[in-house]
Amino acid sequence: MDELLTNSVVIGILASFFITLAKKWGIVEQIQMRGNEFFSEMAHCDFCLSWWTCCCLTVLWMLVTGEVDMMYMPFIGTMVSRFLL
Repeated sequence: MDELLTNSVVIGILASFFITLAKKWGIVEQIQMRGNEFFSEMAHCDFCLSWWTCCCLTVLWMLVTGEVDMMYMPFIGTMVSRFLL
């Protein structure tokens, strides 16, 4: 349980870093302007950005470590990431 919480916090911190970096580089703004309706709306929402970034990072984490039981990390990491944004 401690490992899940620790890894979830790490995923949340990494997600908030990548989202902040994408905002600084203008990637999020480009998606808002040029994306279709679905992606444009998703890019306006910090919760959605946090959720999908945490999901992608968790999939990478599971592929690298092989720990499939860590699939619950996006649920905790999203709240951490949203708080930091």
